[in-house]
Amino acid sequence: MASSDARTENRARIGAQINGYGMEMAAIRSQVEVTDIVRDAIAAELRQRGYQVGDSGARVNAEVTTFYNDFSVGMLAGKSKADVGLTVTVTNAAGAEVYRRAIAGQAERTVQLANGGNAATTLSQALSLALKELMGDPAFVAALTR
Repeated sequence: MASSDARTENRARIGAQINGYGMEMAAIRSQVEVTDIVRDAIAAELRQRGYQVGDSGARVNAEVTTFYNDFSVGMLAGKSKADVGLTVTVTNAAGAEVYRRAIAGQAERTVQLANGGNAATTLSQALSLALKELMGDPAFVAALTR
C-alpha cells in the first residue's frame, strides 16, 4: 500500500478560511501529510473487508490529484464544499499493472464557520465517498486477487 501526491504546489494547503465577505483570511493546512491520510484510509477499508495489508501480493498505489475544501458565504449560513481526486493503480506481485482508475469524491455541508475543523470534516466525507466508489468497483476487487 502506497500513496503519492500529484499536486504540484503547496501540498499542505487544503483550504482557506474566509470572512463574511468571502475574502480569504488564512490558509488551512493539514498537520498530517495528505498522502498519509489517503494511504491509511485505503488500508483501513481493505482491512475492514478482510484483506491482508502488507508487503506481499498486489500493491495498491493512490496518487492524490485533488484534496481541497472551498468555503462560500450565504445569507444565514455558508457552505463547505470538498473535492478529493485520486488515481488508483494496482500492480500484481510480478509488477504488472492490472488496474488503473481515476476516482473522485465530493461533499458539501452547511456551516456557520469557515474554519479548519469544518474543512477537515467535509474533506473526510469526500474521501469516504471516493473510497466507497473504489471499493464498489468489481474490477478493483478482482485486481486485488491477481
